Amino acid sequence: MRLLLLLISCFFCLDLAAQVQLGVTTERENYLRYEPVGGKITIVNNSGTQLRFDKNTPGAKLRIVVIDEKKQLIEAFKDDFNPIAGLVLASGETRTLDLNINEHYPMSNTGKYSLTAELSHPAFKLKFASESCLIEISPGISLSKRDFGMTDPLDTRKVLQRYYELLIFKPAQGGADVLCLKIADDKFVYGLHRLGPHVNGVDIGHDVDGFSSIHTLVQVKASLFVHSVFSPSGELKQIVAYSASFQDFPSLRRDPSLGKISVEGGTKLTEGVDYRRDGNIITLTPRADSAP
Repeated sequence: MRLLLLLISCFFCLDLAAQVQLGVTTERENYLRYEPVGGKITIVNNSGTQLRFDKNTPGAKLRIVVIDEKKQLIEAFKDDFNPIAGLVLASGETRTLDLNINEHYPMSNTGKYSLTAELSHPAFKLKFASESCLIEISPGISLSKRDFGMTDPLDTRKVLQRYYELLIFKPAQGGADVLCLKIADDKFVYGLHRLGPHVNGVDIGHDVDGFSSIHTLVQVKASLFVHSVFSPSGELKQIVAYSASFQDFPSLRRDPSLGKISVEGGTKLTEGVDYRRDGNIITLTPRADSAP
């Protein structure tokens, strides 16, 4: 009889747990320190009833349980952080949420982290939890660092001091090094971007123009270079690809009188015609005259 009751109890718990299913995934397994950790939270409502997560349903919330490699719980920046606040989930509905996890949880220390989604709702006695997702935060290796100034947007009479830094890190075991750009000051990191693969011995073009924008020129393939422009606040403003030959390589040229930076040499390519871009991945469009 006791065994029967135990089996019934286990079946009830399993059945209840199946009423709400959770999943958490990240874009990558390895991130550079301060790089946005893009995550997806998936919620499946098989409870047979509508689930509300608004202010009229106290105790209804989702939290991300972040554990560092020392087994310490990492609390959110805000105690009341609830990524599904205001959500109404219909019976049978599946909803996926996108968020930068380290925007809400302090994860600036390097090392490994475990991420688990946990959902609570007053309609259920139990909490629901996803399987854990593991990621690693790497420090990277600094190649170059340069200070620059910019006009304070709140007071044009003042000049703010910032810096940009070129770093490399290995995103996967056995994989190629990735070149990254960090824009920061002594208090904040304003932007961190992956520029492309890093090859030892290949020069990296970089400079700051008269408007405090950062320019980089990176060789991403044997005859393909990418010119990127970033604002001093970390946003990507422009990205253009150039082809090169043995005799004609592109390079950054600075006008000393105007502070303007341009690309000299190479052949400027047209996006959508000569190449396609997915983020910072450039794919050349096959030429008709190159077909066999």
